[in-house]
Amino acid sequence: MAALKPWVCLLLLTGCQRPIPTPFASLATPDPVAIVVLEQALPPTGPQIQELGDQIREVMQNIHQTNKNWTQARDHLHQAQEILNQSKEAILTVTPLQGYPQAQQSLSQLNITLAVWETALQNQNFPAAHSTGQQALWNLATLRLALLTDYTAPPRPPAYSTLPRKRGGWALVRFTTDQGNFKVLVDGYNAPTTAGAFLAAVQAGHFTKVQPTQQRNLVLLPTTVPRLPLEVRPSGQRELLYDPRQPPQSVLSFAPPGTIAFGPSGAGGQFFLYFRDQTGANLREDRYTTLGYVVAGLETVARLQERDHPLRAEILDCPTNNFGDAQPAPGSPVAVSCLLTGPLRLEHGR
Repeated sequence: MAALKPWVCLLLLTGCQRPIPTPFASLATPDPVAIVVLEQALPPTGPQIQELGDQIREVMQNIHQTNKNWTQARDHLHQAQEILNQSKEAILTVTPLQGYPQAQQSLSQLNITLAVWETALQNQNFPAAHSTGQQALWNLATLRLALLTDYTAPPRPPAYSTLPRKRGGWALVRFTTDQGNFKVLVDGYNAPTTAGAFLAAVQAGHFTKVQPTQQRNLVLLPTTVPRLPLEVRPSGQRELLYDPRQPPQSVLSFAPPGTIAFGPSGAGGQFFLYFRDQTGANLREDRYTTLGYVVAGLETVARLQERDHPLRAEILDCPTNNFGDAQPAPGSPVAVSCLLTGPLRLEHGR
């Protein structure tokens, strides 16, 4: 069994010393990693949320050290609980009306999760502390999404104004194949034009008409979309960069297993699904735009061959004002079936 990669330990603060309990051990576990990467790449949502997230991640760091510091972990947890209690009303005050019910629910769920976490820390129960900590990070992500419901996308160059755009938000796409299902979460904050082109192709039924091609570490999804710009949001910046001469590192990492990216090919381009860790590889961040991650079914992606064309591709929406059944599941801290994204609107223009 292969141990988790260093970048996974850094991003997720997950059990770096333990093997991965799956027959696809070398692929790592995509679901929680993808959520953490995407959550950390969200636009700023205020100092209270930032401080709350910092304390939660400090707890995770303490319990994943070789010599676990349970006492310090509990101290950081108590600080997180104090921040949550003191800032709850202030957070709701600045929450957009559309996201208010979700923010209330996320705050309530986070409060419960932190209480459960405290018990796990007191008992020094690592499996429970690990999974509950990941649930806390998921609650934090849903809270931040609620705060961003009135997000205004930055302008893009006029040359790209005719291309579809996902104006903020996340969107979840489920692919049904001969080998099983897999789900992709695409990011409308950090790759709005690329995500828009991908979702427009899903809506048009394009991916049910093509055959995937597997190479060593990836699956190619051919597409008829035109050549898209390289989209990059550098860490700590609000503005997106388009076709920069010297691309900086994007907030969406190109390395995790499950990365979905778009790259040029001929007169247009292709979407790439990487099912292995790209750490240390000849990364193509100077040419490829990362637009999201596989959050479920990465083993299905790894099995796809040319004969296994997708039978169905659909964009999932939640029917109610919540994040569906995104609850802990055996073997996976987060099982995502749908997300509150609202009606999908792909817009054109600035």
